[in-house]
Amino acid sequence: MLKILTLVGSLARESINRKTLGFLGESGRGRFDFDTPPLGELPFFSPDIENDPPAAVVDLRKRMEAADALLAVTPEYNRSYPAVLKNALDWLSRPKLWGAGKPAAVLGASLGPIGAFGAQQLTRQLLATLDFKVMSRPAIHFNYAQYVDDQGQLAESSRKIFDEFADAFAVWAGDQKTMK
Repeated sequence: MLKILTLVGSLARESINRKTLGFLGESGRGRFDFDTPPLGELPFFSPDIENDPPAAVVDLRKRMEAADALLAVTPEYNRSYPAVLKNALDWLSRPKLWGAGKPAAVLGASLGPIGAFGAQQLTRQLLATLDFKVMSRPAIHFNYAQYVDDQGQLAESSRKIFDEFADAFAVWAGDQKTMK
């Protein structure tokens, strides 16, 4: 089973991105062990404390070191990723690159028609800059409002995209892990 550090870029209690991660968890059952730290506990990154970071930062870094791969799950705010996700990645990049060389993927959902496309593209770019090996396909640009019913159930027609993403990520993360 692959241990995946999962950074969910939403602090909302009823986050559709956290729920979307749950759909991927169903598709990847038995292959992924998601470790999802509470990003809201991280202080804003500051060079003043980067060499003596608070416990929440130390914990995030240890979780990254223990993980086989990283999965960023991002909503889209103003065609970009949210500050809480960027902050977590900043903490993982200084004073060294925690997770460098590890496989990564990006998933996102929104209530709009483009399903967090802009945020996902920018997140992939940032992860590549931080030396993660980023999976580019398949991508899920998930319009939550269109494919989830009033009871929070995924439309059967959408299950296939999550199954394909889970299959590809399991291969990507497993292959990249063996290449180290």
